[in-house]
Amino acid sequence: MNILTSNSITTTTFTTKIEEINVKYKKDREDLKKVIAETARSQAEQILANDDDDMGNPEELCNKLAELRLQYNAIVVKQKQETDSIMNKYKSEIITNMVSIK
Repeated sequence: MNILTSNSITTTTFTTKIEEINVKYKKDREDLKKVIAETARSQAEQILANDDDDMGNPEELCNKLAELRLQYNAIVVKQKQETDSIMNKYKSEIITNMVSIK
């Protein structure tokens, strides 16, 4: 097999793996987005329902949003780690293809 064909097959294989990772984490981000929206909506309702002139303490909302931000950051970090791992394997395989073909 020539080097171009070998590298093309390798690239296609790893492109598919990267796309799978992107789809997986896109779903995680979309699920979290729904949780964030629901949290903000419910907290806004509580604030608006308060009949006092004072809006109350937004600490609960801030704490919940901080937790959700940590979850989002964890998703981003996991996706980057998986992508980096796949890319390292890809680079290694391309180099192996180039060295092994005569």
